[in-house]
Amino acid sequence: MAIHDHGITQVEGFVGITAEDTIRNLSKISSLGMSMADDIMLEIMLDKASALKTGQKSTLLTQENSYNHNKSDAGKGK
Repeated sequence: MAIHDHGITQVEGFVGITAEDTIRNLSKISSLGMSMADDIMLEIMLDKASALKTGQKSTLLTQENSYNHNKSDAGKGK
């Protein structure tokens, strides 16, 4: 892109006027965006740990496997 004088400017997406501005924007995306991911990962780990203690299947994993199974069966005539 650079050879053909094409590039990304501060008008597009999270790109800032300076490299520091762009890094600041990426930092904000990762810190705010990952906070929800951290909560979800913790929920999954706690659910799995609880299931191991009680000898039951993890409800989150069971739901996810069911979703993936149904999704993969789509269009197979089942």
